Amino acid sequence: MILKGSLANYWTTKPSSSFSWLANKLLKLKETVFPLIKLQLQNDHSACFWFDNWTPFGSLYSFLNGSTSCLGIPLKATVGSLVTNSIWSLPPARSDEQLQLQTFLTTVQLTEGEDHYDWEINGTKSSRFQTWKIYTYLRPELAKVRWEGVVWTKRGITRHNFHIRLVVQDRIPTRDRLIRWGLQVSSVCLLCNAADELRDHLFQECSFIFDVWALLQDDSDYNH
Repeated sequence: MILKGSLANYWTTKPSSSFSWLANKLLKLKETVFPLIKLQLQNDHSACFWFDNWTPFGSLYSFLNGSTSCLGIPLKATVGSLVTNSIWSLPPARSDEQLQLQTFLTTVQLTEGEDHYDWEINGTKSSRFQTWKIYTYLRPELAKVRWEGVVWTKRGITRHNFHIRLVVQDRIPTRDRLIRWGLQVSSVCLLCNAADELRDHLFQECSFIFDVWALLQDDSDYNH
Protein backbone atom coordinates (compact mmCIF):
# COMPACT_ATOMS: atom_id res chain seq x y z
CA MET A 1 0.00 0.00 0.00
CA ILE A 2 2.79 2.43 0.86
CA LEU A 3 4.71 1.71 -2.35
CA LYS A 4 1.47 1.59 -4.41
CA GLY A 5 2.33 -1.78 -5.90
CA SER A 6 5.73 -0.85 -7.32
CA LEU A 7 9.13 -1.43 -5.74
CA ALA A 8 10.45 1.49 -7.83
CA ASN A 9 8.48 3.82 -5.52
CA TYR A 10 10.64 2.67 -2.61
CA TRP A 11 13.48 4.90 -3.82
CA THR A 12 11.34 8.05 -3.80
CA THR A 13 8.92 7.46 -0.90
CA LYS A 14 9.85 9.43 2.20
CA PRO A 15 9.11 8.46 5.82
CA SER A 16 5.83 9.78 7.18
CA SER A 17 4.17 10.00 10.56
CA SER A 18 1.23 8.09 9.06
CA PHE A 19 3.42 5.04 8.40
CA SER A 20 4.32 2.41 10.98
CA TRP A 21 7.65 2.50 12.80
CA LEU A 22 8.85 -0.51 10.82
CA ALA A 23 7.88 1.00 7.46
CA ASN A 24 9.74 4.22 8.27
CA LYS A 25 12.76 2.21 9.42
CA LEU A 26 12.84 0.37 6.08
CA LEU A 27 12.46 3.62 4.14
CA LYS A 28 15.43 5.11 5.97
CA LEU A 29 17.58 2.16 4.88
CA LYS A 30 17.19 2.80 1.14
CA GLU A 31 20.78 4.03 0.68
CA THR A 32 22.08 0.87 2.34
CA VAL A 33 19.71 -1.38 0.40
CA PHE A 34 20.08 0.22 -3.04
CA PRO A 35 23.32 -1.56 -4.09
CA LEU A 36 21.77 -4.91 -3.11
CA ILE A 37 18.60 -4.72 -5.26
CA LYS A 38 19.43 -4.86 -8.97
CA LEU A 39 16.76 -4.49 -11.64
CA GLN A 40 17.34 -6.93 -14.47
CA LEU A 41 16.27 -5.13 -17.63
CA GLN A 42 14.32 -7.33 -20.03
CA ASN A 43 11.51 -5.55 -21.89
CA ASP A 44 12.15 -2.21 -20.09
CA HIS A 45 8.43 -1.61 -19.44
CA SER A 46 8.56 -1.25 -15.65
CA ALA A 47 12.12 0.01 -14.98
CA CYS A 48 12.19 3.52 -13.54
CA PHE A 49 14.81 5.48 -15.53
CA TRP A 50 15.99 7.79 -12.76
CA PHE A 51 15.76 5.75 -9.58
CA ASP A 52 15.97 2.00 -10.22
CA ASN A 53 19.34 0.27 -10.01
CA TRP A 54 19.49 -0.89 -13.64
CA THR A 55 22.86 0.49 -14.83
CA PRO A 56 26.43 0.06 -13.53
CA PHE A 57 26.28 3.70 -12.45
CA GLY A 58 23.76 3.20 -9.65
CA SER A 59 21.01 5.77 -9.29
CA LEU A 60 20.97 7.88 -12.46
CA TYR A 61 19.33 10.68 -10.48
CA SER A 62 22.57 10.97 -8.52
CA PHE A 63 24.94 10.04 -11.36
CA LEU A 64 23.48 12.60 -13.78
CA ASN A 65 22.57 15.12 -11.07
CA GLY A 66 18.89 14.84 -11.90
CA SER A 67 17.92 17.84 -9.75
CA THR A 68 19.64 20.18 -12.24
CA SER A 69 19.59 17.95 -15.34
CA CYS A 70 18.63 19.48 -18.69
CA LEU A 71 17.75 16.12 -20.26
CA GLY A 72 14.04 16.87 -20.16
CA ILE A 73 13.19 13.38 -18.90
CA PRO A 74 10.27 13.28 -16.40
CA LEU A 75 11.09 11.94 -12.95
CA LYS A 76 8.50 9.17 -13.33
CA ALA A 77 9.71 8.12 -16.78
CA THR A 78 10.24 4.41 -17.40
CA VAL A 79 13.17 3.14 -19.44
CA GLY A 80 10.70 1.86 -22.03
CA SER A 81 9.33 5.35 -22.63
CA LEU A 82 12.76 6.37 -23.96
CA VAL A 83 13.05 3.57 -26.51
CA THR A 84 11.27 3.45 -29.86
CA ASN A 85 11.91 0.53 -32.21
CA SER A 86 15.12 -0.27 -30.30
CA ILE A 87 16.34 3.32 -30.75
CA TRP A 88 17.09 5.39 -27.64
CA SER A 89 15.54 8.85 -27.73
CA LEU A 90 17.97 10.77 -25.54
CA PRO A 91 19.32 14.28 -26.17
CA PRO A 92 22.97 14.64 -27.22
CA ALA A 93 25.44 14.06 -24.38
CA ARG A 94 26.64 17.26 -22.73
CA SER A 95 28.78 15.75 -19.98
CA ASP A 96 31.13 12.83 -19.44
CA GLU A 97 28.47 11.12 -17.31
CA GLN A 98 25.85 11.37 -20.06
CA LEU A 99 28.37 10.04 -22.57
CA GLN A 100 29.14 7.06 -20.31
CA LEU A 101 25.42 6.31 -20.01
CA GLN A 102 24.82 6.47 -23.75
CA THR A 103 27.84 4.23 -24.35
CA PHE A 104 26.39 1.72 -21.90
CA LEU A 105 22.97 1.83 -23.61
CA THR A 106 24.54 0.62 -26.86
CA THR A 107 25.31 -2.66 -25.06
CA VAL A 108 21.77 -3.20 -23.71
CA GLN A 109 19.94 -6.10 -25.34
CA LEU A 110 16.17 -6.04 -24.69
CA THR A 111 14.09 -9.23 -24.65
CA GLU A 112 10.42 -10.20 -24.41
CA GLY A 113 10.77 -11.18 -20.75
CA GLU A 114 9.46 -9.20 -17.79
CA ASP A 115 11.75 -6.85 -15.90
CA HIS A 116 12.56 -8.28 -12.47
CA TYR A 117 14.61 -7.58 -9.38
CA ASP A 118 17.47 -9.71 -8.06
CA TRP A 119 19.45 -9.56 -4.86
CA GLU A 120 23.09 -8.93 -5.72
CA ILE A 121 25.56 -9.38 -2.88
CA ASN A 122 29.28 -9.10 -3.53
CA GLY A 123 28.71 -9.78 -7.22
CA THR A 124 26.52 -12.87 -6.70
CA LYS A 125 22.91 -12.63 -7.90
CA SER A 126 19.94 -14.44 -6.42
CA SER A 127 16.17 -14.21 -6.86
CA ARG A 128 15.69 -15.27 -3.21
CA PHE A 129 16.18 -13.16 -0.11
CA GLN A 130 18.42 -14.92 2.41
CA THR A 131 18.69 -13.30 5.81
CA TRP A 132 22.10 -14.74 6.69
CA LYS A 133 23.68 -13.37 3.50
CA ILE A 134 22.36 -9.87 4.16
CA TYR A 135 23.44 -10.09 7.80
CA THR A 136 26.94 -11.18 6.81
CA TYR A 137 27.13 -8.38 4.24
CA LEU A 138 25.99 -5.63 6.62
CA ARG A 139 27.92 -6.55 9.75
CA PRO A 140 31.64 -5.81 10.03
CA GLU A 141 33.90 -8.84 9.73
CA LEU A 142 35.12 -9.81 13.18
CA ALA A 143 37.83 -12.19 14.27
CA LYS A 144 36.72 -15.30 16.18
CA VAL A 145 37.15 -15.10 19.93
CA ARG A 146 38.74 -17.87 21.98
CA TRP A 147 35.51 -18.71 23.78
CA GLU A 148 33.39 -19.09 20.61
CA GLY A 149 33.42 -22.90 20.79
CA VAL A 150 32.36 -22.90 24.44
CA VAL A 151 29.36 -20.60 23.96
CA TRP A 152 27.95 -21.60 20.57
CA THR A 153 27.63 -25.35 20.90
CA LYS A 154 25.66 -27.29 18.28
CA ARG A 155 23.31 -28.94 20.76
CA GLY A 156 23.07 -26.00 23.11
CA ILE A 157 19.79 -24.29 24.00
CA THR A 158 19.82 -20.85 22.40
CA ARG A 159 18.83 -18.89 25.50
CA HIS A 160 21.46 -20.74 27.53
CA ASN A 161 24.14 -20.07 24.92
CA PHE A 162 23.21 -16.41 24.87
CA HIS A 163 23.36 -16.20 28.66
CA ILE A 164 26.82 -17.80 28.68
CA ARG A 165 27.94 -15.22 26.14
CA LEU A 166 26.76 -12.43 28.44
CA VAL A 167 28.63 -14.04 31.34
CA VAL A 168 31.87 -14.30 29.35
CA GLN A 169 31.58 -10.67 28.27
CA ASP A 170 30.66 -9.56 31.81
CA ARG A 171 27.34 -8.12 30.66
CA ILE A 172 24.87 -9.86 32.96
CA PRO A 173 22.88 -7.45 35.18
CA THR A 174 24.78 -8.03 38.42
CA ARG A 175 24.33 -5.44 41.14
CA ASP A 176 27.65 -3.72 40.41
CA ARG A 177 26.42 -3.08 36.84
CA LEU A 178 23.01 -1.90 38.05
CA ILE A 179 24.76 0.66 40.23
CA ARG A 180 26.85 1.82 37.26
CA TRP A 181 23.59 2.29 35.35
CA GLY A 182 22.46 4.68 38.08
CA LEU A 183 20.02 2.42 39.93
CA GLN A 184 19.80 2.84 43.69
CA VAL A 185 20.36 -0.74 44.88
CA SER A 186 22.53 -2.44 47.44
CA SER A 187 25.85 -3.78 46.14
CA VAL A 188 25.81 -6.83 48.45
CA CYS A 189 25.30 -10.27 46.87
CA LEU A 190 21.67 -11.27 47.23
CA LEU A 191 22.57 -14.95 47.67
CA CYS A 192 25.28 -14.95 50.33
CA ASN A 193 25.20 -11.39 51.74
CA ALA A 194 28.96 -11.66 52.26
CA ALA A 195 30.50 -9.66 49.41
CA ASP A 196 29.66 -7.35 46.53
CA GLU A 197 27.70 -8.96 43.72
CA LEU A 198 30.02 -9.14 40.70
CA ARG A 199 30.23 -11.67 37.92
CA ASP A 200 33.41 -13.29 39.22
CA HIS A 201 31.97 -13.44 42.72
CA LEU A 202 28.80 -15.20 41.55
CA PHE A 203 30.60 -17.84 39.52
CA GLN A 204 33.77 -18.37 41.58
CA GLU A 205 33.48 -17.09 45.14
CA CYS A 206 29.85 -17.05 46.33
CA SER A 207 29.37 -19.70 49.04
CA PHE A 208 25.73 -20.26 48.11
CA ILE A 209 26.60 -20.93 44.47
CA PHE A 210 29.44 -23.19 45.60
CA ASP A 211 26.94 -25.28 47.58
CA VAL A 212 24.64 -25.47 44.53
CA TRP A 213 27.49 -26.71 42.34
CA ALA A 214 28.38 -29.26 45.01
CA LEU A 215 24.82 -30.62 45.03
CA LEU A 216 24.78 -30.84 41.23
CA GLN A 217 28.06 -32.71 41.29
CA ASP A 218 26.77 -35.20 43.82
CA ASP A 219 23.60 -35.83 41.80
CA SER A 220 25.34 -36.26 38.47
CA ASP A 221 28.55 -37.99 39.61
CA TYR A 222 30.40 -35.28 37.68
CA ASN A 223 33.90 -35.15 39.12
CA HIS A 224 35.74 -33.01 36.57
